[in-house]
Amino acid sequence: MLIPFPVAFFVSAFVCDLAFWATAKTAWSTAAIWFVGADIIMALLAALAGLTDVVGDGRIRDLTDVWWHAGGNALIVLIQIYNW
Repeated sequence: MLIPFPVAFFVSAFVCDLAFWATAKTAWSTAAIWFVGADIIMALLAALAGLTDVVGDGRIRDLTDVWWHAGGNALIVLIQIYNW
């Protein structure tokens, strides 16, 4: 149940950015900052859950796609931390 929250917060922050761009009201900017902060927290919690799967099962560690997925997620979270 952790996975949908970072996605929803990321999309919500993007929508708030678009609304700020269209209206120039600072409330949208503030909302976007809060959504990105919540997104970072939830993404880190989801990463911990995924890490327990990877550490706990050798068959999962052997899959190449797991490492691409983990690297892509880490890159996105780093971009979000920079953006925040």
